[in-house]
Amino acid sequence: MSSPQQIPEGRQAAKPSIGDVILRTILEEDVAAAIRGYRRLKAESPDACDFGKERLNELGLDLVGKGRIKDAIEIFRLNVEAYPRVFNTYDSLGYACMCDGRKELAAINYKKSVELNPDNQSTLVVGPWLHGGWASMDGDALGNIRFGVKTGVDYREKVELPFFNFYLKDKGTLGLPEALAFETGTDAD
Repeated sequence: MSSPQQIPEGRQAAKPSIGDVILRTILEEDVAAAIRGYRRLKAESPDACDFGKERLNELGLDLVGKGRIKDAIEIFRLNVEAYPRVFNTYDSLGYACMCDGRKELAAINYKKSVELNPDNQSTLVVGPWLHGGWASMDGDALGNIRFGVKTGVDYREKVELPFFNFYLKDKGTLGLPEALAFETGTDAD
């Protein structure tokens, strides 16, 4: 067994993320108990954890990734309640609502996100892919349906590459529309 590491004089140990703390409660009990614990801990011991807006957002995205969409929605709602003037809290709630098939609620939250951050340059891209298929497949088919064009390759060349060049390499112009959708039958060569 290793000995505990000592913290250098004048430095403080990092606070645990509130996301990690309430995730344990979600797994051991449920999301309602986790939210009650969050509120209690924040009221009684506000310095005990890192309560930054990013912590709940990270937890919510993790829950979406694990397929726990309804739990994620509740965590994102809590984040909106805690940080009502932060655009990304609404964006993330909208994302989870969309994943849950609640399109109207997703649109309401995306709209609020844009109201809070009108300079947001989001682009919605809709294509005929399985989740993440745009990144790893040609995208010329979905099941037995053939499109006649490699939509995944097209996406990577016309959307993803310009995006990364613009934001990561300061090269070129972005010029993406607010929404971009593949239209089966009309977009094929």
